[in-house]
Amino acid sequence: MSATPPDRRRSLWTYYERRAAGYDGSIAGTYRYFVNAGVDADPTVIAAERDAVRRELSRLPPMSFIDVGAGPGVFTSLIPGQGVALDQSESALRRLRAEIPGVPVLRGDASALPIATKAVPRVFAAHLYGHLEEDDRSTFLGEAAASRMSS
Repeated sequence: MSATPPDRRRSLWTYYERRAAGYDGSIAGTYRYFVNAGVDADPTVIAAERDAVRRELSRLPPMSFIDVGAGPGVFTSLIPGQGVALDQSESALRRLRAEIPGVPVLRGDASALPIATKAVPRVFAAHLYGHLEEDDRSTFLGEAAASRMSS
């Protein structure tokens, strides 16, 4: 169960839901998202990081997965295999459905993954950990470990 108090969690979910509507997942969109949040961002660094993640994903064998904190699906379609995208933001999931038709989506909490123990061999999360409250980070890691089956 989540370590963040319920009122704080609701406030965070409301904040990210509001921000999600304007985030398209592109490099320019990511840059705007970070700059509007007061983060020093560089589009060249964002592009290089995306390329590095794409390269690493292309090296993985296909298997079932859950993409936790999928947002608008920046990496979902690049993860080898069949999977499910999870995000707490309905706005982000709407955008993901429009961009990547046919990918099953779940609205849920990374600190209480709505999947069975040992359900998938791959748990993927990009840029999620930094969005979690400090107390929820270890909860998420425990949830991810419990959800992952040996491959």
